[in-house]
Amino acid sequence: MLKSNKLKKRLVLSGAAVCFLLFAVVPILYKCYRSDYSGIPDAVSSTTDGLECRLIVTANASRIEDRQAFAEEIFGMCRANAFRSVRLSTDVAGWPSRLDVTVYLHRYDIGRSEPEMRIHYIPPDEGGQYNIRDDGDRYRMIIE
Repeated sequence: MLKSNKLKKRLVLSGAAVCFLLFAVVPILYKCYRSDYSGIPDAVSSTTDGLECRLIVTANASRIEDRQAFAEEIFGMCRANAFRSVRLSTDVAGWPSRLDVTVYLHRYDIGRSEPEMRIHYIPPDEGGQYNIRDDGDRYRMIIE
């Protein structure tokens, strides 16, 4: 009779642990997996030096199929200020005139591996007063 009660307690505790794993840990792991493989690019950090903005962006994908289309999507997101995690601050210095973007596949790749690609958006001439929002069609894109 005594062994039966111990066995019941162990079964109840084991069932509680399994329920905890199913209802608490698995959704957290799934949320991390879903954001890492969503395919929607996101900015991780931004720094501004004068009128040049440097961004670190994650592709949130296992690979980048079309580098040109991806670069255009990033530029469009910068012009619309549409990144989920980072917003470009334009209230003090205005919109940047140059953009330098470093792209990694996932957030955990930053600092652990080489970037997947680098994208530079350069105005047509260095002396002109251009910004990425208003004069985006004039910019030249360089993909490394």
